Amino acid sequence: MEAFWAAGIEEIFIDGSFCTTKPEPGDIDGYWIEPDPGVFDRIDPYWIDFEPVFIPTARKMRWRMWADHCVEFFIHPSMDATPGVGFPQFFRRDRDGRPRGVVKIVKEYQDDQDRRTEGEDHDADRGLSQSLGAAGCY
Repeated sequence: MEAFWAAGIEEIFIDGSFCTTKPEPGDIDGYWIEPDPGVFDRIDPYWIDFEPVFIPTARKMRWRMWADHCVEFFIHPSMDATPGVGFPQFFRRDRDGRPRGVVKIVKEYQDDQDRRTEGEDHDADRGLSQSLGAAGCY
């Protein structure tokens, strides 16, 4: 997320099987909202490289970000999920058309860290990355 925040991107959302009760999610799907036209000059080019590469373990073509991190981040409004449908709308319905939610990634500022108490259990925070790492990409 640091690369997005460093580029001035504050609105980042994730979805996909990672945000469900699926025991072994395959990857993380997400999108970010362009804050201004200059964002493409500020963001690390890695995160806007949509040239497919062959992934031998998956036996399919995917973007480098998927190959390296099991994530696919799309850009709204520059990209459409389907003709005429942006990612905010697309990610709010499952494959059967039922409504569902998305998770907004929020940057934690020093003020937020100071408000935490020492007695809080933060295992849930660590579990997000651990559960995907254990499952791998497929």
